[in-house]
Amino acid sequence: MQNTMLANELILAIQRGDIDQVRELVETAPELVNCDSLGDLPLVEACYSRNANNIDIARLLLEHGADVDMCDEQGCTALRWASAHRNRELVDLLFAYNAQIDDKSALSLGGLEEDEKRAKERSQNQVQTKSGCYIATACYGSNDHPDVLVLRRFRDDVLWQTVYGRLFIRAYYAISPPIAKHIGQVHWLSRLIRRWLIEPLVKKLR
Repeated sequence: MQNTMLANELILAIQRGDIDQVRELVETAPELVNCDSLGDLPLVEACYSRNANNIDIARLLLEHGADVDMCDEQGCTALRWASAHRNRELVDLLFAYNAQIDDKSALSLGGLEEDEKRAKERSQNQVQTKSGCYIATACYGSNDHPDVLVLRRFRDDVLWQTVYGRLFIRAYYAISPPIAKHIGQVHWLSRLIRRWLIEPLVKKLR
């Protein structure tokens, strides 16, 4: 009965993110780290709960002997919930304690990896759109020239908003660096492109 009450207290402390109480309970009664409280397990609850201390709590439980592969009443492990919540840091912590991949966690991990892949692609695209306009920059000798800024705004606000615009941007960044380098080395060519191509285009965009 005493252990049941303490196990319930532990689960509630985990849900609140009260790491001090969690520490006090598991240091007083280490066996609590693997006690079932109405189907809830401390480590699984730490990975299911979304509070600021859940990683530190999970680490504390693991350090005190929590079974990384125990399942809750839904048949889910801590790894399943950590990956379902897309918490890479928590997933890595569980793997550090040799968490095993079962069917449910495998599905969640697949989703996590897909999300990370898409996030990486978005990040790369954002970096690309923040890059300067190579040819215009080579012609003006500055990435902050007003005409270059107009072209960058057009790229970000208009071209990047359509599929064909994004394809154009990617193609431009694939071929323009060597062209811009050559233009920057040939003064008369940069002046020609600036006068007959860039300035009329900027005038229209304005």
